[in-house]
Amino acid sequence: MTGSPMRPAVLVVEDDLATRNLLRVVLNRSGFEVDLVSSGTDVITLVSNVHYSAVLFDLYMGGTSGHDLLAAILTTMPEMLPRVVVVSSAPKKELDRVRKLYPMICALRKPFELEELLAAVKSVAVEPPSRDVAAEFCRRSIINGAKTGVALVPAPEASHLNVAMSFGYNAGALEPFSSMALDAPYPICAAYRRQRPIWFASLTLASAEYPLLTSVWEENHGHALAALPLMSDGQCVGVAGWSFRDARPFAADERRPFEEIAAFLATELGASSSAARAG
Repeated sequence: MTGSPMRPAVLVVEDDLATRNLLRVVLNRSGFEVDLVSSGTDVITLVSNVHYSAVLFDLYMGGTSGHDLLAAILTTMPEMLPRVVVVSSAPKKELDRVRKLYPMICALRKPFELEELLAAVKSVAVEPPSRDVAAEFCRRSIINGAKTGVALVPAPEASHLNVAMSFGYNAGALEPFSSMALDAPYPICAAYRRQRPIWFASLTLASAEYPLLTSVWEENHGHALAALPLMSDGQCVGVAGWSFRDARPFAADERRPFEEIAAFLATELGASSSAARAG
């Protein structure tokens, strides 16, 4: 499943709101699609799943630092380093040391001229391929605050659910979702069976109704959960579930992005299911 070609996408990691907004406007006007996150915590998951044309971050950030990110990218996906732009107020000696350690990156020192930043991003950016559904699921979910996500579809015999795509889980943590029985005591199965969303603002609320969640969430450090059926032409073609690092109230504006992701997945999976039946 693939989509049409997209605008070049830049991932911007910035903890200052005003700076995030400025960079989004400037890069948007220059033809880039911009994803914004406030810390480096989710960057490795994002760049592992989404083909970004460029990644821009500071050396000093909350959570995972820029130094940690560079080391992780070098270890896990060194091919990504030439697309990295480091923008930092770090002392010149520190930036020089970073340039020596990672000669393939572009490093700018704050303050900078916007033209200088744009030139740096354009110099490292590569043309994006078509973005597939799994990458789009990961991208939309993380930039809206999800820690992990999984989408499941019914098996042909309709007795259990199979994993269609996921992000943020290691193999062991994803194991409970493998060939999950439709009547399993988990919210994601209940959302599929009932064909309605389930929102849990905290682990305390969820574990009271679903006791088996406690050990799973403690292992994954999750503190809130959402599970939404994927409805296409009146049929439930699957279900998506997300966990979040912090408890959250799931007000209307917090629910809306995940309802939109569910609608997107339902359209894509519904089309794929129809094509398979026709074939």
